[in-house]
Amino acid sequence: MISTTTQTVSKEELIPLHTVQKIALTYAVLGLIVSAYLFWPSFSVIGGFTTGAIVGICNFRFIKFFVEKLLAPEAPKASVGFLFFLKIIGLIALSGFMILQVRVNTMAFVAGFGAIIVGIIGESVRSVFVPRKEN
Repeated sequence: MISTTTQTVSKEELIPLHTVQKIALTYAVLGLIVSAYLFWPSFSVIGGFTTGAIVGICNFRFIKFFVEKLLAPEAPKASVGFLFFLKIIGLIALSGFMILQVRVNTMAFVAGFGAIIVGIIGESVRSVFVPRKEN
């Protein structure tokens, strides 16, 4: 348990984040296979889905890192907040570069980026129906 003056946060996760990443990666690979089958000669669609999935999963890992740093009692909150701001600027710049300069398909990029959302929803639904194992 991490104890602070205002709150107590359990080290146990509400939703196991590694499972969310596995589901998102599975969705991304399946989506890549389907898009490669349907749109094979089109780099725009395949590249858009692939880069969207990679950017989405990396973004999720960065958010997890920043939240862990913010919840740590000894963390300097201002520097972590500034790094989070830089991450957002980098995400916007990378997405804009991929869509405007590399010319990947925008809808495929969004679908790939949404892989992490499918992972979160999938793990949330699973955790409702499958009871947790107590240690």
